[in-house]
Amino acid sequence: MKQEEWKPKPCVYCNSGDHKSVDCDKIKGVADRKSYLRGNKLCYNCTGNRHRASGCLSTTRCQKCKTGFHHSSICDKNSSQMLLANGKGSVVYPVVIIEFEGITCRALLDTGASSSYESAALIERLNKKADLSERKQIEIRMATTSQKIDMYNVQISNIKRDFKLSMTLRKVDKGVLLTIPNPQYAEIIRQHQYLEGVKMDDEDSKPELPIHVVLRACEYARLKTNTVPKVGKPGEPVAELTSFGWTIISPGAKSSLNSVYLTRNSSIDYEQLCGLDVLGLEDRPSASDQQTVYSEFQEQLERHPKGWYETSLLWKAGHPHLANNRNGSLRRLANLVRKLEKDRLEQYDPIILDQLKQWIVERADSNPEGKREFYLPHKPVIRETAETKKMRIVFDTSTKPNQTSPSLNNCQETGPPLQNLLWNVLVRNRFKPVVLSGDLKQAFLQDRIRESDRHALRFHWI
Repeated sequence: MKQEEWKPKPCVYCNSGDHKSVDCDKIKGVADRKSYLRGNKLCYNCTGNRHRASGCLSTTRCQKCKTGFHHSSICDKNSSQMLLANGKGSVVYPVVIIEFEGITCRALLDTGASSSYESAALIERLNKKADLSERKQIEIRMATTSQKIDMYNVQISNIKRDFKLSMTLRKVDKGVLLTIPNPQYAEIIRQHQYLEGVKMDDEDSKPELPIHVVLRACEYARLKTNTVPKVGKPGEPVAELTSFGWTIISPGAKSSLNSVYLTRNSSIDYEQLCGLDVLGLEDRPSASDQQTVYSEFQEQLERHPKGWYETSLLWKAGHPHLANNRNGSLRRLANLVRKLEKDRLEQYDPIILDQLKQWIVERADSNPEGKREFYLPHKPVIRETAETKKMRIVFDTSTKPNQTSPSLNNCQETGPPLQNLLWNVLVRNRFKPVVLSGDLKQAFLQDRIRESDRHALRFHWI
């Protein structure tokens, strides 16, 4: 083709040839763009219209984050300036610009937080190792669990670098802690005469701003200065000078929890604990729009004429090659049998035989069919205090055949958590005079996996 005959691909959102899809100003927000692609049944990866993202054959990675298999126009991961957000609102949050070991980012002053936090993306850019790791134990009436938390000793400063503060931050496994709409500080100052003289360090014009650090109440007290805050009428913005520069805070017309960062406290830990299933496995979505994954799952779910439901596994689009882990599974089996032979083998084997009888598992063919084959190690979970099943068999889907190969979990979408939170159930129970309770024999639906994907769920047994 001649050079003059070539034309760029038109924008997928407005069909204009004057700009790329990532620069479209007709549909700007990531959430709105995903909604447009979903509504028009377009692939999230290549924007094609004849397949879903899970079946996309394109191996091109996002041009923004360089890691994800998704279209650049819907990338919600960090750019080099760590600027990406969504949401609208008139609330103005107390945010300052800080220097974090050579990186300029935003910090939220949260007087309700008992600890200070930093995003995982910030830690990855600094390539820091944790100075301390602690296991936080959560105890309630029904159960006890613990979680590992990495802590980092850091020093932050204002952008003039004439004030420094040493503190300990806890890592949160999120690329961005929260996102806020751009408050347009210059316009706020112009509209309120009593704010004359206030100079904000954040002059970014982008519509949405990310927060990578949250400073707790104790740190906020160390930042206060003797300058009298500038206060207007009730409900109007308040400006306060801190050692990190001026901040402006305003309650706005109404507050929305969609863009507020809820710090970790006892109630959040309680909800997280109640979100665990009986095997102690936690749903932790890695993508930002897992609701789309759930929608695709509902579309491909089929009911067999005999009554059961069949589904495919939720494969990530363009995931790395999945090695079969056959040797690793056999090694783990040998170790397992050696441990069980002491006193537990007579309990373990009948469980697998019972699952065979109920068609929960089936004997695998010697020659697997399909593209993916994977062998899952397994082990017992023993609870002597349990009233029903004292031993359960759990499968290790996070195991990796080697250091360079992914695990089965790495190749699967998580989807949104669908369990009812016990916290909400207990609160609702307080509104009625009588509550009926019952015991379920088995808490989860037994959907069948399509034959094309069953070979990715193989396991060895004697």
